[in-house]
Amino acid sequence: MRSQLERLAGSEVLEIERRHDDTDYPTVKRVTSHTHMDVPTDLLDIYLSDIGSVDLLTADEEVELARRIEAGREAEEHIAVECKNGTYDEATCAGLEDAVVDGQRAFDRFVRANLRLVVKEAAKVARRSPLGLDELIQEGNLGLIRAVEKFDWRRGFKFSTYAIWWIRQSLQRGTADKERVIRLPTGVHQNLLRVRAAQSRLDAELGRPPCLDELSNATRLTEHQVRQALSADFAVTSLDKPISDDHDAGEL
Repeated sequence: MRSQLERLAGSEVLEIERRHDDTDYPTVKRVTSHTHMDVPTDLLDIYLSDIGSVDLLTADEEVELARRIEAGREAEEHIAVECKNGTYDEATCAGLEDAVVDGQRAFDRFVRANLRLVVKEAAKVARRSPLGLDELIQEGNLGLIRAVEKFDWRRGFKFSTYAIWWIRQSLQRGTADKERVIRLPTGVHQNLLRVRAAQSRLDAELGRPPCLDELSNATRLTEHQVRQALSADFAVTSLDKPISDDHDAGEL
């Protein structure tokens, strides 16, 4: 996918038609370019057509795939220990290797079946982001992959509801990193990375934003250091960013 998308540029806007049976997933009708550049939108159309041909997952299929992914991870752990030290025989280890391959296939299918969810979220922020739509999709896909890795089928959540949080976090982070033009002191930057990671993890675990003392405990930073890191976590608007969506308008 990257080889196709990396050639795209600009701020293409997707026209999305909601499916009447599942509002979490869009059906992409067409792509229009709003840049002065000659953008090869046919490449994006090919990608959208490709992911649009993948069947969406039912709730039961999500559970089945998640179970297979989990089984593959457990098999990897056994291979790394029991097969490596000779505790398991060759036939058992061969079966574990098959489970690993099956888990990888399940993971790939889980991701591919949800790629259009990334397109939906990327399209929402395409106009106001300094990133091109292709870059936004790539950032969002990283969040989707993380969501599949972290998804716990036992909790009974609908995957799309869970994944949207990770996708949006990834889009916001990619945009913020692009817009950041002020170089932070090394120590503050490292603390910021630790606080961000702790925020994401605790938010997922607690089901709410973590408070200051929870972030302090999780990062082993003082509350003052956490505040300092959070105060530095802002996005600076690029002076080259257009003032409005009107491409004939001036720049800042």
